[in-house]
Amino acid sequence: MMELSNNTFAETLASDEGYGSATSSWDVLKAALCLLCGLANILIIYVIARNSALQTRPNAYLANWCISSCIILILSSTQLGLFGSTEDISYELLCVTEESHYGMIIPNLLFVLVLFLEWYSGSYGRPCCLTSRLGLVAIVALIWTVALIISAASATFCILDMSYPLSLISFNLVYISVFVVIIFVHVLRIIMIKIFNKPPVKNKLELVLVTSYFFCWLPNFLLIYGQMFFGFSVSPTLELVTYFCGYAHSFVMLILLYFCDKCFKMHLRDLFGLTEKTPQSILHKEQNTGLL
Repeated sequence: MMELSNNTFAETLASDEGYGSATSSWDVLKAALCLLCGLANILIIYVIARNSALQTRPNAYLANWCISSCIILILSSTQLGLFGSTEDISYELLCVTEESHYGMIIPNLLFVLVLFLEWYSGSYGRPCCLTSRLGLVAIVALIWTVALIISAASATFCILDMSYPLSLISFNLVYISVFVVIIFVHVLRIIMIKIFNKPPVKNKLELVLVTSYFFCWLPNFLLIYGQMFFGFSVSPTLELVTYFCGYAHSFVMLILLYFCDKCFKMHLRDLFGLTEKTPQSILHKEQNTGLL
């Protein structure tokens, strides 16, 4: 797997040199996984966009979460497919693609965080002050703007032969911050239930989705920051497996939505023609079909 993560600590790459890349069976497997997970994300986005009953505030974050996941998977599969079949890769192309990959992980993490924080504040605290549609648009636009600015700046550094991995540094800061906040919110939730006798909330879909995301990416998180803070080394195969676990969350999320969200399940089955055609179901479909 091609990595530029050592740029922060190692010598600067020479911009006038080519960098070889070889395709292995692991690379092919990862590329196939990226494609399948991308299809799972697209399916979630399409079902949400197609049905007005699913066009809620949490699902708006969920749809943007899936959009960022699709971009990440496209960039990752591009590295393995295009670069894996090329003997010499220019520094600029490798740098731009790698930095863009890290830059697009940032909105993925932030949408997960915002979804979780709004669920917690609405369930155990005060609802978010930006509850209007305009507030939702502002939050989504801000997250994408920050990610695009970081990615564009990093790409500019690559083109100008300046070895400064801005996207990688930003990704590392956001990655550890989001995971720490998720752990902290889980602890707060337990305190609210056990000590302050708050009744457990009935709607736990956001909790389940974010927790599954946390555990799917936890091996990769421990590996990255274990290398960074403790300096231990691992085999490339083990590192690749941790990315497999993280990318596989798209399938996990699709399965969780199917079994935990009755409305999503109904519209997904209807999409594939598995819903029983009764007058009531036809009327319900007509009332709840629309554009996002």
